[in-house]
Amino acid sequence: MAGSMRGHVVLVGLGKLGWRIYSILTRLGHEVVVIERNGECSFLDDVRRDGAAVLIGDARREQWLVDANVKGARSIVIATNDDLANLEIALDARRIHPKVHVVMRMFDPNMAEKVREGFGIQRAFSASAIAAPAFATAALERAIESSIVVDDEIVVSQRWTVEAGGELEGWSVGELATKRALGVIEHRRKDGAKRFFPGPDTRFAAGDELVVQGTLDALVVAESGRG
Repeated sequence: MAGSMRGHVVLVGLGKLGWRIYSILTRLGHEVVVIERNGECSFLDDVRRDGAAVLIGDARREQWLVDANVKGARSIVIATNDDLANLEIALDARRIHPKVHVVMRMFDPNMAEKVREGFGIQRAFSASAIAAPAFATAALERAIESSIVVDDEIVVSQRWTVEAGGELEGWSVGELATKRALGVIEHRRKDGAKRFFPGPDTRFAAGDELVVQGTLDALVVAESGRG
């Protein structure tokens, strides 16, 4: 079933958080394969009506990850309410696909930090940081710093480096806002000087670091222009 999919997102756990993550990912146009242990989960019917692939089983059994084609996935989001199960699933997924981008839920903040440092899991969110937009955008864009929903629109912050000869070199904060609909939260010059919310006339030089903010769609368009 999922064998032909490439670049999809595998979502493990379809509770309230999982359902919100699924809704955001599909709204953004991404294919999602769901693995849910509870066959009576109240959100399953909605996912099936969408035509998404659904596997009913315990993702701690590696075969379910194989059936969901983790090997061909861009990322896996693990959102069950069991910290140890989430870690086990993450490690199994990395064994199947060492380069898969892993985003996982952890209720223990200390454990979340240890998982990030000790196991190389890119994103392990503790309970205090749990938000569906954060999970969804972390699964799609690795450089995203944070995300919120404003009037049903996903607004994200992302860290950029101004490349020599790139589109941004010589631009001002005002030009970035006008041409790309993006604001600048932080501007750090290559000499280390840092300013939050720089004025519209501030210009960028090669090597500067920016934290930019805008809608996810605006960032995607801007990223394509930078490349």
